[in-house]
Amino acid sequence: MVRVPNPFRRLSRGSGTTTPASSVAASVAASVAPSEPTSPRTLSSHALAADQDLPHPPAPPSPLPSPAGRVSASGSTSGRAHRGAEQEGGTAPSLALPPLSASPGLGAALQGAGVAAVGAAGKASGALRDAAAEAADVASVAPAAGGLMKPVTADRTHTQTHGAGTVTTKPPPQQQKQRSETAAEREQRHLQDKAAAAAEAALFGRGAIARFTAPEQDGPAASVLMPSGVSGGGLAVPPPPGVVGAIPAAPLTTSRPVPLDLPDYMDKPGEPHAVATPDRYHPRGGPLTPPDSSGLTSLQQHFAFFDLDKDGIITPWECVNGFRYLLRRYLPEPLNTLACIPVAAAVQLPLAWLTSDSWLPDPLLRVHVKNAHKVIHGSNSRAWDRAGRFTPARFEALLSKYDTDRKGGLTGWEVAQMVRGQANLGDLLGTLASAGEWAMTWALLCDSRGVLRREDMRGMYDGTAFYRAAARNGYSHYTLETGRAPAVAKGYA
Repeated sequence: MVRVPNPFRRLSRGSGTTTPASSVAASVAASVAPSEPTSPRTLSSHALAADQDLPHPPAPPSPLPSPAGRVSASGSTSGRAHRGAEQEGGTAPSLALPPLSASPGLGAALQGAGVAAVGAAGKASGALRDAAAEAADVASVAPAAGGLMKPVTADRTHTQTHGAGTVTTKPPPQQQKQRSETAAEREQRHLQDKAAAAAEAALFGRGAIARFTAPEQDGPAASVLMPSGVSGGGLAVPPPPGVVGAIPAAPLTTSRPVPLDLPDYMDKPGEPHAVATPDRYHPRGGPLTPPDSSGLTSLQQHFAFFDLDKDGIITPWECVNGFRYLLRRYLPEPLNTLACIPVAAAVQLPLAWLTSDSWLPDPLLRVHVKNAHKVIHGSNSRAWDRAGRFTPARFEALLSKYDTDRKGGLTGWEVAQMVRGQANLGDLLGTLASAGEWAMTWALLCDSRGVLRREDMRGMYDGTAFYRAAARNGYSHYTLETGRAPAVAKGYA
């Protein structure tokens, strides 16, 4: 009995096993399908995904088999069609069929089976080619300059299948260009993509940048860089959270409010200023603010009022004369001078030792203006920092907390409340020093209604209020114009 071979199976080369003919398309797909690249997840604009490290670019698709010609009874394609395909620049590998027997009927059956297999393989290869072209279009959407992604449309020709057993394909120019790309060029392109991603991360200050990765998503058609976690599409950015200055759980925050609108009046109100003493009405300081190169901080300018000859050293006699210019509003001469001696001694003795360059007190009781920062103590207003620089936000907070009726100044009682509110726990020495300083400031600079105006409070920090008080008391030789202005021009305020 003659055994008839199965027309749907073929012999494998070099072995006696057989392979199903239906796996021809699968084998072709496995040989020609490009490796599927990993890409960032494409989410809607309400759930953006962060780009990870750019994947290695896929290898260019290898030439797809294009069976051409007619299948003969012996299972081979015609040489003329094969040569015509080679002349077109493509390759036309033939589909191997099992050897035929001598029976003509069996040969015709096998020929029909081979034609059907070739047609199925052609359709499968065409579908794979279309899928590869679609993947190339998606992969061609690459980051461009400025963080935008521009879609690139590839011109491609779809695969056409003609007749029974004849499949003709014309690879698109883009695929022909990809075929000529070497492994070194692919590696170089991969490194360039990684460098572009690193540059984006460095430019925007974060390691992962969220993108729109598909035009069909809601939002802009092209990809737009978005901050992480932002949804809604476009360039929408959530507003910054508001500052809460008072809460009912802490009644003290309600009774002592702090200003929250200072950035509307000046730049960087919370930063300490070394020379100027700005506030909301004087964003750059007073009219006679010394230049930044004067070398005097706000605290040193406060001390410089008592330095009559502007040599950087305050002698006891200069301190007595400085208080004479201020106390003249209360006492006539010579009582004024006699009252200023004990007051100047109470101030000069501790300051002469604190501002000295050595641990030993100065026998001449001189105060060195350059070391004025050494007299900073606790329980103060905190408008001066430890270096003697002025912080506008802390000064404005004093008036906002303790000027309860918003009259633009502090009464004697409100000054006492301020000293009590600024006192540190257990700091008896600092509290007493602060109480004496503010009591003297209020007594010397308050107006006829007993209110220490905000402009005089600000002038106390840089010493300008003392020059104005000397002018009111009749000492015209030591006013803002005659005393401070020459010092500012000299570089010493």
